[in-house]
Amino acid sequence: MKFSQILILSIFLLYSRYSYSLKCYTAVFSNAKDAAMNIHKVTECESEFCVTGTFKHGTEKMIFAKCDESNQCSEVGKKKNTVTGEEFLKSIGSDINKIPEKDRKSKIDVEQECCNTDKCNSASLSAEKNNKEKSDSSNSSGSFFCFHSYIKLFGALFISSLYKL
Repeated sequence: MKFSQILILSIFLLYSRYSYSLKCYTAVFSNAKDAAMNIHKVTECESEFCVTGTFKHGTEKMIFAKCDESNQCSEVGKKKNTVTGEEFLKSIGSDINKIPEKDRKSKIDVEQECCNTDKCNSASLSAEKNNKEKSDSSNSSGSFFCFHSYIKLFGALFISSLYKL
């Protein structure tokens, strides 16, 4: 195989690998009686990670799923920490004036899971479980080539053999 063929194939494969937008679920679920529930929908993200978070305060539990727009994730995995009510509201993009001052200072246990494959942040599951759907994206960690890349590779080889590069 000529160097020009290898160069064209490499550019084609790298472009197809990194030009795909990550798809994440966006939703909020809560066991609070007066909480509004969002529809569990899929959105395309500019970020590299999807996030699933579980907030626990007393008997109340809230699970959210979203794109990692605030760059909280740097690697795939789980994190546990404690935040204030004010930090919690800021992280989900809610107005902090909606809650009383004493609740802004209350401590909330947070378990957050970062993932980087399509639809990996299913909020209907707990933060300890992962969505078992297959990824459509090639953003997942693992092998350099995915199924789509093999198809594109054979297509590029066929086209390059027609032009005899």
